[in-house]
Amino acid sequence: MSETTQAARTFAFFDVDDTVVRIKTMFSFQDYYYTHTGLLPSVLGKRRAARFEAERQHYLATGRPREDLNRMYYRTWRGRRPERVAELARRWYEEVRAMPGGLYFPGALRALREHQEAGHEIVFVSGSMVDILRPIADELGVTRMLATRVVVEDGCYTGEIVPPQTIGAGKAEAVRMFLAAEAATGADCWAYGDDRSDVPMLSEVGHPVLVSDRAEIADLARERGWRLVQP
Repeated sequence: MSETTQAARTFAFFDVDDTVVRIKTMFSFQDYYYTHTGLLPSVLGKRRAARFEAERQHYLATGRPREDLNRMYYRTWRGRRPERVAELARRWYEEVRAMPGGLYFPGALRALREHQEAGHEIVFVSGSMVDILRPIADELGVTRMLATRVVVEDGCYTGEIVPPQTIGAGKAEAVRMFLAAEAATGADCWAYGDDRSDVPMLSEVGHPVLVSDRAEIADLARERGWRLVQP
């Protein structure tokens, strides 16, 4: 097999939120959407955003699974039009990319660029939505995403997720399906994540990497013998 073919079948899977970027893209975009749409967005939008945040905190406080919170979030998308979301996502990205301190973690960004230079294909794996992540992917030259897709009917989102749900164990399932479709071997691939919830995905590849400066994640890296990258 040629060197080019080998490189084309080597993938580096990257979680996005808190791994590549410093924000939780789903919730950052939700705030932006609420305060830039509807009647009196600067006033009523802030109230909508506050109500959503209160509901999110209730889910967290009651110990509901991350999967439930993820589904709750996307149900708020019911009735939104994909083209409008895409337009707002581009505007939102221009705002967050100028945030103080920078949007991207330098350690993760450096690793991503090194993989690209080596001819490895980058794949985003995220519970965030493809439409939200698109401007980030375009900026970084990433063309493959295993991220949330929401069902569209009659030109609007229904709020229901197209399986698999790409958080926790669902990320691992998505990676397995992707590797099978590409006839690639997980042992030859890399994966990057920042949280214990990323462990199932990281366990699917031969080169798992944790990206964090938190002590608990450093301990996890030592326990498993995984590489640790400072963000």
